[in-house]
Amino acid sequence: MGATCSPRKRLPQSLPVTADTAFDAWYVYQCAARHGDIAAVPLNQHGHPIYERDADGVPLCPSGLRMHRTYQFDHTNGYRAQRFRCLLLFPLPTIQTCDHAQFVKGKVYVKDVNWEHGGQMRVTLGSPWPALPRHLHPAYRE
Repeated sequence: MGATCSPRKRLPQSLPVTADTAFDAWYVYQCAARHGDIAAVPLNQHGHPIYERDADGVPLCPSGLRMHRTYQFDHTNGYRAQRFRCLLLFPLPTIQTCDHAQFVKGKVYVKDVNWEHGGQMRVTLGSPWPALPRHLHPAYRE
């Protein structure tokens, strides 16, 4: 039984994927992650900046501070997303200040992260932080 990796294509149940940047989409990684495999595709940020993450995958704001996890939701691009907000303003404002433009305006800096296993694999593969929990990561399979 195959796993649907995109609306148009079906890949076999278990298939490691190696491809060029044209195939850099979260659902390509999701198919591999779902079956304990790995997708090795160069990251294509499409002009978006790369943000840093803490050791557990939580994003850091542009000032390098760990962001606060708020809630998950269904993103319009079809994946489960996790919303993170500025730790200095959420859940409660602190007395600490920041020179980031959003903070100066009094607005909360928000980062919506693809929280699917494939989405995490896409941005963390080859990085020092883990893409998946150890029990799900292909490198730790017996």
